[in-house]
Amino acid sequence: MDFFKKLVEIQGVRPAESLEKWDDLKVSHYSLEILENENLQKLFPEGSNVIITQRNGAKGTPEKGRASIHYNKLLCRQEIQNLIQRSKLYDPEEHEGSISYGTNGQENVCSQKTLNLTIAVAPGLGNPVLQISFTNYMQEIVEVHNKDHRVLLGYEINYREID
Repeated sequence: MDFFKKLVEIQGVRPAESLEKWDDLKVSHYSLEILENENLQKLFPEGSNVIITQRNGAKGTPEKGRASIHYNKLLCRQEIQNLIQRSKLYDPEEHEGSISYGTNGQENVCSQKTLNLTIAVAPGLGNPVLQISFTNYMQEIVEVHNKDHRVLLGYEINYREID
């Protein structure tokens, strides 16, 4: 289910006062804030392009909007990056803090890869046992993607019994 099904434009308006005064007012400088949505997984339907801008004052010239995205445990990094790219949002650096890839998507399967399985039937006590083997993906993460193997939290294998 998509969060913004038919949305076309989001436009934030900052007060025209100086930034110091604006910061003193504790007014948000984000065009979009997505915070603590427990079940949020998808933002936009495939192929949609939503324009997100902000203006400096009600009559200011539109410029790239900014987003704050935190604590959405099922919202994966790729979905956030699609939002930034398709809406032409300001793309913050990871250390900037307006978008957290550590607090978003931490409870979802965000990276999918087809594993080459080897299935062997082994004799069991009364019933045959299936032994499923696959390549250690942690090794690929380290050697090919040059990342810490701890980014892989676990494997999830889905199956369906067929008569």
